Amino acid sequence: MDQQSIQHGFVVACDTAGTVRRPICGGLPERDVLESGICLTDLVETGSQSKVRAFLAAAGRDGSVYDWEIILEMNGEPTLYHFAGYLNSGELIVVAAESGPELMGTIEELAAINNEYAALFRNNIKMERATAREEARRLVYEDMSALNNELVTVSRHLEKTNRELEKCVEENHRWMGIVAHDLRNPLGVITAYTEFLQRSADPLSPEKVQEIFNVIYISAEYMSGLVNQVLDFSAIESGYLVLDLEPVDLIELIGQAVHFNTVIADQKGIDLTFAAEHIQARSDVDRIKIRQVINNLLGNALKFTQKGGAITVNAHKQDGMLTVTVCDNGPGIAPEKRDQLFEPFRTAGTKTNGGETSTGLGLAICKRIVEGHCGHMEVDSEMGKGSTFSFRLPIST
Repeated sequence: MDQQSIQHGFVVACDTAGTVRRPICGGLPERDVLESGICLTDLVETGSQSKVRAFLAAAGRDGSVYDWEIILEMNGEPTLYHFAGYLNSGELIVVAAESGPELMGTIEELAAINNEYAALFRNNIKMERATAREEARRLVYEDMSALNNELVTVSRHLEKTNRELEKCVEENHRWMGIVAHDLRNPLGVITAYTEFLQRSADPLSPEKVQEIFNVIYISAEYMSGLVNQVLDFSAIESGYLVLDLEPVDLIELIGQAVHFNTVIADQKGIDLTFAAEHIQARSDVDRIKIRQVINNLLGNALKFTQKGGAITVNAHKQDGMLTVTVCDNGPGIAPEKRDQLFEPFRTAGTKTNGGETSTGLGLAICKRIVEGHCGHMEVDSEMGKGSTFSFRLPIST
């Protein structure tokens, strides 16, 4: 078969620099025969010369290349050709065709002319296809491994989430039991007294009626407080702690709270003092919620400090923070109870001086309010000597 028998491409033998040593078969539309001495870079448009050099370099480095797309300059018009090359004994056999299928067809036509060259290209194609299959298998394996890792991660996350949900359900059940228990007693008191009023055949003295009404009122007030605290704590735990921030003189706010609680302290025979009136400390806080924190700490101290005892409220500034302490000389808190005080429905287990009840939510709410202001709250106590509750808040002055 002569050189014109290749209708859609050409086959040439070149050196590794791309200079044609001899044409094998085929040609180009504007060149019936590719003569010796011509360089492949002379056949392409200017923008493709770097790609031809890359094709030659890859063939020289790897020994074979297949289906490179390179634009040739045909009668002044760019035409896309598909190239393959095989290095044989220092000589580069280059095959070019106008399409991928025609490239394979040209190699098949080459078989009729030179079985040796065709066999070389067939082996090269087989090797490249085998490499491609192996690469595809590797990519599939990597994708499956990555997917498996993701599934394992998702499974672990779901297991963790499921455990957290189970814990939340258990906690909610515990809450419901505690709240129901705490509501049952005052409800029982109200029910008992109202039934007594309904069934009483004899008229009651005004003093007895007033006594009954006071008990009912106290019970109802306790239930209302419990429900409000449960709602407050639930909202805070759900991330709905809304702070109405405003510039506040913290020392003035603390002094007001101490002054309002002095009446209760006097009634119980307890000395309540504020020892930090001389300093200045301002900060952007929620006035109502910080007052709630101070009143809760003072209320607890007043409930557990015996008659003749003392409560001291102090404050000092350090490193841009104001530390407020409420110190009493009450019975103190047992070490095993101390770490649980800021958890919901936990109490110190100490008897109050006036028989007051506790929901066990006050300190839990206070701690979260302080932390919502980027502060910190803690307790220090010694049995028989008293307790000191403190909280720290960032200040501007």
